[in-house]
Amino acid sequence: MNPADAAPPPAERGATPRPARLVVSILRPLAAMARLLHLNGRSAVIAVPYLWLFVFFLIPFVIVLKISLAEAMIAQPPFSSLLSWAEDGYLTIKLNVSNYLFLLEDNLY
Repeated sequence: MNPADAAPPPAERGATPRPARLVVSILRPLAAMARLLHLNGRSAVIAVPYLWLFVFFLIPFVIVLKISLAEAMIAQPPFSSLLSWAEDGYLTIKLNVSNYLFLLEDNLY
């Protein structure tokens, strides 16, 4: 029998299969981050709903706040940019608070 035709040697004892190695390579950085944040199992389970709330409540809230502080325009998108670069290389912030001033000054609200 030719040695090239021989079956490959059996896997070494204790060798991890490929899918398990992939899972371990993904979970190892997450475990290191949990250790840095001092999260144990119970805290990690509690953190999941808070992360969910952050992603699906706070981020849209920030988007709406950004739109409310921008100036309305007839363009695409229908509001101005809050951040822009000036000619001299400085970052400028333009906030339009007239909508909020209207709420404070109007007798109806």
